[in-house]
Formats: sequence, C-alpha cells, structure tokens
Amino acid sequence: MLAFFIQMWYNICMMKRKGYFDRVRFEERQIGDAEIIIAKFPNPSMFVLSLLRVSEFKECVVHSGKVFSNTRYRKWFRSEHNGYDYEDFVLGLNLPDTNFKNFYETFSNVSGRNKINRFEKAFINLLQEKGLVKVEGKKLNILKKFYVIVLNEYLIDSNEMSEEKEVDVDVEEATLRHELSHALYYVSDEYRKIVNESWESLDDETRKQVREFMTDKLYAESVVIDEFGAYCVEAFDNQIPVDRNKYLNAISRMEEYFRKNTDSVV
Repeated sequence: MLAFFIQMWYNICMMKRKGYFDRVRFEERQIGDAEIIIAKFPNPSMFVLSLLRVSEFKECVVHSGKVFSNTRYRKWFRSEHNGYDYEDFVLGLNLPDTNFKNFYETFSNVSGRNKINRFEKAFINLLQEKGLVKVEGKKLNILKKFYVIVLNEYLIDSNEMSEEKEVDVDVEEATLRHELSHALYYVSDEYRKIVNESWESLDDETRKQVREFMTDKLYAESVVIDEFGAYCVEAFDNQIPVDRNKYLNAISRMEEYFRKNTDSVV
C-alpha cells in the first residue's frame, strides 16, 4: 500500500511537469456515428485518479448513483477484494458519453473531498478540446456521440508475463474485445437487440446463475445484460456460467455481429 502511494506521488509530480496525459497512448476509431477513443494508460495511478469515479458512478453495485470520494471507493474496494487495489484488479474500463455528463453534472454540485478533482477535470477538458463535449458552468453538453475505452496496460502486461497464466491468450486483445462489446452495445441498436434476445433465450436457472456471477463481481443490476454480452464475446475463459454448446446459436449471433463491426478496431 505504501509503495502504491509513493508511486502515485511520483506520477503526480511527473504529470505536473509533462502534462497529465502525455504518456497515455490515444487511438481513435469510428463505429457507426460514434467516435471510439481507446486510451492506453501505462501506469495505474493516472486512470485511477482521472476515471475511476466516472466509471463506478454508473457500474458499481454499491456506489451507482451516489456521491463518493476516490479514497472512500478504493478503501471499500480493497475490503471486497482481499486487500487488492482497484488498479491491481481492473484491466479496462468502458465509458459512454453519458457517464461523463452524469458524473460531471452531479459532482459539480458537491464540495469537500467529493468534489471533482483536477485529473477528472483535465480528462473532461481533453474531451472538450476534441470537440466532443462543451462545459458550460455546471452543465456538460455532448456535442457528438462518443465512447471511451480505457486499457490498464500496467496490469495487462503483468498478466501477459505471469508464470501462473493458464491459457495462451492475448490479454490486451481479450480486454479490448470485452470493452468494445460495451461500446457496440451502446452505439448499435442492432447489436443491443441481438444481445438482449440472447439473454432472453437463456433458461431461468442460467439467468439466475449469471446474475449471481455479476453480483459477485459487484456489477450494478442495470449493466448485467450488457456485461453478459461482453463476457460472451471476449474470447477468454472468464468462467461466466453459460453453456456455450447449449446456447451456441445465441452466442454465435453475438460473435458474428461483433466481428463484422469491430474488425477494423481489434
């Protein structure tokens, strides 16, 4: 824990000197009418400081829709993950444009330790420079549909090099596929329809088991179906309790549409 805060302080000092996101590799893609921004963070403290709350204000089963500080959330996360930090557990984030709007317009109205920090402001300013949003006081207007995908490259690289890795899989590709599924679910009515129909094709017991799986991973109920689609197409043995042979047709429909619409990205 002490080592993380020492590293975080060092990173903050370096970011002040170089600019907060100078070391982040940004790639921009287009899916339909939406701009997809892939942000590859080389060290964990940058994305924890700038985007953790933007994500968990929507996704977290406990904190969704609530005002909370970064420190409070990370303390809670460690208590739920046997002492592991957020940045040691989360490979990627998926952030639709509405996440930024809802986060900004809620946290702009609070003070003290819960207020928007300078790193969160800096990332929103970056989106404004790209012409995607416009900040007007305590309002954030979305000028163009967009979706931000974050890759925690530090953890991805650690997983790739781990001697305990049981399967030969490209962790970065699997993570990107997972997060792209979320992006596609958000921007494509057709893909969302296919995923929803695939979910409905599951029997009651399987849906119950998937919900329990998502609850164990601390996902809010509102994102369960979206996560179901992402886990099914990510091409990684992620233990989601769905019999792929029994539901081959449903999963194949999702995979085929995903492949056709993301080949230029993955």
